[in-house]
Amino acid sequence: MCSSDLDFLLVHHDNRAKIIGKPCLYMIRDRKSNLVIGFYVGLEEASWLGALQAILSIAENKEALCKRYGVSYSPEDWPAHGVMPKEFLGDRGPEMLGNESTKIADGLDLIITNLPKGRGDWKPHVECGFKQTQRALRGVIPGYVPPEDFGKRQRRDYSQDAQHTLAEFRKIILEIIIAHNKSPMPNYPLAPQYVLQGMQPTPINIWNTEIQDRAGLLSTYTEEEV
Repeated sequence: MCSSDLDFLLVHHDNRAKIIGKPCLYMIRDRKSNLVIGFYVGLEEASWLGALQAILSIAENKEALCKRYGVSYSPEDWPAHGVMPKEFLGDRGPEMLGNESTKIADGLDLIITNLPKGRGDWKPHVECGFKQTQRALRGVIPGYVPPEDFGKRQRRDYSQDAQHTLAEFRKIILEIIIAHNKSPMPNYPLAPQYVLQGMQPTPINIWNTEIQDRAGLLSTYTEEEV
């Protein structure tokens, strides 16, 4: 699990002339399949409370979630619903450090491991996922602020372009996640038997195939239990 501030300005739902800030995206991915199993989008800085929302989303009612944001729902889009990993990998950010993370590790019978700082190569799926999300959004979301322009004098006023509220932004992220989980991954090292079967290396296909060999190793929780 990792969090990242996204370079987009959002507006207030009651007054679209008012800028409310940039969103922070939390993303939880399965290392083997690259399946996105949990996420959260908020306006607060990276924190444990934001991370909790992302963890809770693993078991959140996906039909209600999609209905809330007007996104088409299919149970097949969420094969990892309620399935908790045996280990969370974090990047030593404030969202994963401290005694609070120990409590949820004990309660859900899992391990939380914080990787060294500056080692994005140890969590490539999440790091690449943020970059892919930024690229996908740049052509869709007005109000993008290029990082190279941050702090510059006499730069363009990107706040004039901002149009989307937090709820609208969450809907777009949800749609991107659903599309990602069904999209083939170029150069993914599929086992020979799966290549011969003509299996497309999508995160969902890989998860559905690999999970059969791990039956009973992972625990499933309801939203109330989490």
